[in-house]
Amino acid sequence: MRDGIFEQARREISLLDFLAGYGFEFRKYSSSVRSDRCPACGPADQRGSNKLSLWWDGDCWKWHCFKCEESGDVITAAQYLEGFDKPLEAASGYWVSWTFPIRGSQG
Repeated sequence: MRDGIFEQARREISLLDFLAGYGFEFRKYSSSVRSDRCPACGPADQRGSNKLSLWWDGDCWKWHCFKCEESGDVITAAQYLEGFDKPLEAASGYWVSWTFPIRGSQG
């Protein structure tokens, strides 16, 4: 069941939409998308630093920070931004059903 929760969250919750909800701004950069902020270490020292890279992995969006070297997907981003200790909390936490409803979970 846990794998199903992770896969459903990764498939149905857009990392870009999730991060935009926290004020992240993006710009196109070659075959990826870049941002000045990182879910793990916060804003860059200077605007336009392109420290966070986001790309489509074929199954879901992934991210990597060139400053702190952390990487992940929407679940790890939620862990950092919401302060969840475990991935399962992030995948099935209140933000999934309240902010980004998973299909079939509401009525």
